[in-house]
Amino acid sequence: MTNSVNLNGNTYTDDSNASTGLGNGGHRTRFIPALSDFLVEAAAKIQACVDQVALALGYKNDAATSATAAASSAASAANAPGTSATSTTSISVGTGSKTFTIQTGKSFAIGQKVNIARTSDPSGSYMFGAITAHDSATGSMTVSVVTTVGTGTYTDWTVSLSGERGLSLVAWQRKTGAYTAISGERIAVGTTSAAVTITLPASPSANDFVEFMDDDGAFDTNNLTIARNGQTIMGAAEDMTVATNNISFGLRFNGTTWRIY
Repeated sequence: MTNSVNLNGNTYTDDSNASTGLGNGGHRTRFIPALSDFLVEAAAKIQACVDQVALALGYKNDAATSATAAASSAASAANAPGTSATSTTSISVGTGSKTFTIQTGKSFAIGQKVNIARTSDPSGSYMFGAITAHDSATGSMTVSVVTTVGTGTYTDWTVSLSGERGLSLVAWQRKTGAYTAISGERIAVGTTSAAVTITLPASPSANDFVEFMDDDGAFDTNNLTIARNGQTIMGAAEDMTVATNNISFGLRFNGTTWRIY
């Protein structure tokens, strides 16, 4: 039985048909065109989906809400159980890996999203990211920060759980070498000098996502490889090779596989 799909007016099949087939080596010449046709069809639907997700997440207001909540809860966070804490570690506002010392005995978990707000100015200085390491016994916590507001170095922080930030709050990060992505990141990949491999998160949760763009217009010359890191991509147990210049797209984990959008 031959399965077929029509994308952007072009037909693709899973057999060895000389004109449409992806079998018998046909994927070498037709996979990227099929991907491009898929993205063309999906483009008209993306904005509507983003609007719906943004509405559901309430991202336009969650930053201010989380920051205000951090100020009001800071006094009790030091003695509270679970997932609220304070820190006096001297940290500069910025993206990347940040390590804090919080109270011991907290129940934070790797992969959780947290808001780290300056206690004395929660709406003017805060960071958002995913926990990459936490030792409950020592209080050491490392967060990969992807979103910031404000500048400066401070020693009064309130740490609290947070939902996903909306897309408009997450800045693009340029990467020109091997990198392991964190859910919610937008990665501008530069391949002018060499091919680049970006590895997807190892233990994604449903609705986690990562976005990519060809920052140099050079994917055709030096490919982007997306390493699946133990999960499948579009149901296939294969790394994804992107060789189309100037392309932008995202991958969302639906609980079973990473899907292109």
